[in-house]
Amino acid sequence: MTALILRVLMIPVGINVARKSRDKTTWTLTQLHWRMWLSIVGFVVGLLLPMLGPAQPGSPNAILCIALTLLSVLVFAKTLHRKTDLRKVVPHVAMPD
Repeated sequence: MTALILRVLMIPVGINVARKSRDKTTWTLTQLHWRMWLSIVGFVVGLLLPMLGPAQPGSPNAILCIALTLLSVLVFAKTLHRKTDLRKVVPHVAMPD
């Protein structure tokens, strides 16, 4: 339960870090979509992995799940910010009809 609360509290921090580092990303559209789906899968795995096996607080499994979830949130936020930047530059590239 503590790990879940920690993850929820760290999500705004990850989004803020992604917003500040958005000008450093140079991902193309295909890299953007690949990383977006990979971050969604990483987030789901990070949330579901402790339910499959008992993860005591402070165990390597719990730490891995927290790190995977936070990394996935950071990458997903970066992809959303990059997609917004691409949409501003070339509107038809980021949002196909």
